[in-house]
Order: sequence, then structure tokens, then C-alpha cells
Amino acid sequence: MAQELNKALQDVVSRQKLFEAAVQGYIKVQDEELDVLWWLHGGYSELANLPFGEVSSAQRPLVLAAELSELATVLPGPPSLAALLTRAGVESSAMVSVEVAVNALPLSLLHTLLPESDHPKVSPATTPILEAVRRRLEIDGQDGWTVGWDSVTGLAHKQELSALKFAQSAFLELLLVRLG
Repeated sequence: MAQELNKALQDVVSRQKLFEAAVQGYIKVQDEELDVLWWLHGGYSELANLPFGEVSSAQRPLVLAAELSELATVLPGPPSLAALLTRAGVESSAMVSVEVAVNALPLSLLHTLLPESDHPKVSPATTPILEAVRRRLEIDGQDGWTVGWDSVTGLAHKQELSALKFAQSAFLELLLVRLG
């Protein structure tokens, strides 16, 4: 009888722990959603120190992706990522290249975007945009970071893609480095 009671209590405790973990996960997602909505409602970039609409079109995809990624707490991030970035002002019709986007940011902002402690987590294969940031930081913002970048990533630094796709990729890379 004592063994049966002990087993029953262990089952209750086990189910309670599972329930508690599920509730904590739900609350974490709800908090993330609320933070993102307040960020959108505020419409202000803390990184650029400007309203979303005043952030230059070359900087906007990387800056807003970085800010949104800081609010994300659960992989793989919000399922409505494209809608959130569009609402923040990243245009799907605008085109941007890695070279233009990375060179548009001042070094101080690049250091904030990719702290030195995160450099070992960057890979040309999985995080090519952050690899570009890392390479530009390595040479203190001078020109020339693109030469090696092209060869290690297999991508062309001048190749343009939609600002929205670029921002989505940057968001996922930043999230991977921070949470992955």
C-alpha cells in the first residue's frame, strides 16, 4: 500500500512539473508578444535614436531586425516576423545589399549589434550577415572586408535582395547567435 501511494504521489508531482513548465512557456511567449507590440506602438529605434521612419533606408533592415531580435525570447521567433518588420517600416519593395547595409552603420552601432563576446558564435555558413559585421569590425570599419567575405560565404556582397528578406535573415542570425 505504501509503495502504491508513493507511486501515485510521484505521478502527481511529475504531472504538476509538466503543467508548470507549460504555463511558464506560455507566459514567456505572452511577455514576448507584449514587448514586441509596445516596441511597434512606440515606433522608436533605441539603437538609431530615431523614430522608425527617420532611420535611413540603408540602416533600417539591420537596425530594426536587431531591435526586434532583442525582444524575442523563444526560438524561432514570432511567426509573423515579416508583418512585424513591415509594420516597423522595412519595405519589401526596397532593395539592399550586404555591403550597403553593413557599411551604412557606424562602428559604435556595429559593436552594439555584435559584441566581441559573440564573435566566436558567428559562422560564414550559418550567419553570413553577422560574418560581414564581424569582418568590418575586425578592420575598424575600413573598406576591404568584402574581399574575404565573398570567398568564405560563397555569396556576392553587391547582390541585392529585398530589404524585408534581408531584415528577416538578419533577425534569424541574431536570434541564433543569442539564443542558439
